[in-house]
Amino acid sequence: MSGYRGHLVGGAITFVGSYLALSLLKVSIPINPLQLFCFTLFGSLFPDIDTKSKVQIFSYRIAFIAFCILLYLQYWNAVAMAGFVLLIPLVVHHRTLTHKKWFIVAVPTVLYALATIYQPRYAISVLWNGIFFVLGAFSHLVLDYGFKRALKR
Repeated sequence: MSGYRGHLVGGAITFVGSYLALSLLKVSIPINPLQLFCFTLFGSLFPDIDTKSKVQIFSYRIAFIAFCILLYLQYWNAVAMAGFVLLIPLVVHHRTLTHKKWFIVAVPTVLYALATIYQPRYAISVLWNGIFFVLGAFSHLVLDYGFKRALKR
């Protein structure tokens, strides 16, 4: 089990490896690498968002700022989607739902589906951000459980 710093390092290593691999395969990624890096780091911390910790406090501070900006800009769909994600820690216990592979994949998949329906011009961004979020979250599981056990979860 790693602390939040260990998970951030794991997320950073995952980002570099994944981004380099996709670049070598000549995959065109129309998203700023810094943005993808941030989503990978968020993913690497996400499974522990259900604990009373520095990660949760930091996440809620960032979420509050983002909410204020989204409300000011009147991006109601984004406010609704963010609200859905932020309710998760209130209804689950540690190492239950947020540590399941299917759930980690389901969250960005639902957000991508909603973006495709309600904000199609942002769908490709949501897709790539979601992919890197999932990569970061899987790095968290590997650090918590080891590679073999992480595959079984």
